[in-house]
Amino acid sequence: MTAVPALYPDVALIHVHESDLFGNCRIRGITVADWDLSRASKHVIVSAERIVSTDEIRSDPNATAIPAFCVDAVCHVPYGSYPGNMAGEYFSDEVHLKAWLDAERDVAAYRVFLDKYLYGVDCFEDYLEICGGKERLAELRRLENSSE
Repeated sequence: MTAVPALYPDVALIHVHESDLFGNCRIRGITVADWDLSRASKHVIVSAERIVSTDEIRSDPNATAIPAFCVDAVCHVPYGSYPGNMAGEYFSDEVHLKAWLDAERDVAAYRVFLDKYLYGVDCFEDYLEICGGKERLAELRRLENSSE
């Protein structure tokens, strides 16, 4: 047995399927540590695919994975999990992730990648656009929701 101190992150950023304006959040599908992280962190910022009404949240209170008292801020960020996946919403962009991993193998290539995709954009929407925009996002949504 080994004893290690508990982790209490200063800030957690958690992306969820739905949240109301107060931070009552729904997460659908598999989660890893969102529940634990929301309770252990000193501050929690939630980014949400959709902002829904508090009445909608109250209509199924058992679906609330993270309650408002754990949340400090809520941001509406559609596709906020990109290039990763969001269960039931969109598949991960494996092509973009592979390009990212390949670029990390060479310092010069990685700098070019970072300049293009991170430092060279003004906002997240611009990043999504240079990664393929609405067409690519629609394709990832079809991949996630196809029964093939």
